[in-house]
Amino acid sequence: MRELIVAADGVEESKLLCRYCRFAEQRIPVDIAGARVRTITGKHGYTSEAALSFADVEPNHHDVLVLPRGRPPRR
Repeated sequence: MRELIVAADGVEESKLLCRYCRFAEQRIPVDIAGARVRTITGKHGYTSEAALSFADVEPNHHDVLVLPRGRPPRR
């Protein structure tokens, strides 16, 4: 099993980090994807690393997709 979290600047950190930690505790691999590979800054200033860009995501490699709440990505 492998999880993919899609996130952007303004993400609600609790929705991203709680889910990330729950899966990591169970030793389930978690990937964070963003529009580009870079640091994502959440609504309250916490940061996370998007290790994958949307173009890099292989849909068949993930069993769970998480879309955390927050502001929509800015253009």
